[in-house]
Amino acid sequence: MACASSSVQSGHGPQAWLLDKSTRLHLQHGPIDLLVDAKGSSTDVQRAFEQAFVAFGNILDILAAQLPLLRKAYTPQNDREFIGPVAHRMKEAIEPYTEFNITPMIAVAGAVADHVLSNMVLECDLLRAQVNNGGDIALYLNGESELRIGVCTNPESTLHEDVITLKSEYGVGGVATSGWKGRSHS
Repeated sequence: MACASSSVQSGHGPQAWLLDKSTRLHLQHGPIDLLVDAKGSSTDVQRAFEQAFVAFGNILDILAAQLPLLRKAYTPQNDREFIGPVAHRMKEAIEPYTEFNITPMIAVAGAVADHVLSNMVLECDLLRAQVNNGGDIALYLNGESELRIGVCTNPESTLHEDVITLKSEYGVGGVATSGWKGRSHS
């Protein structure tokens, strides 16, 4: 992966930028826009970023090819063959909730983030890593590491009056946020 801090990779496929003096990675392909962060040695962070880019590779193309299937309500009775690890994660995420007549697309952002994160931490000694896909954030916390998340309690303000501290021992693997005026506000 050849990334530059101010320019994008050439081509029309997945794009990658290194940000903040190479401490964060921005991955983008079509509507998928990920911010990736990792803490560890520079060697492990670089390897993690390379693995994230490889994992990101053809996600959009595989999902787009089966979009009509992913947009249909899923039930165990109409179980279909999903293609690729992200679509399988989407299916697994919604299987316990089939009574609500939902489609696998409800889990697309989190499934993409989980897939990229699970690949980026392989054989890397990281303290923590996160993949943010539009507010669906996959997390990896190792050992004594922790992550502080600001909670905006007043949608008219940008202040984070409340803070949640997540520690590795809690076993939290992700956070789903919701925008106040967005289509997914909850």
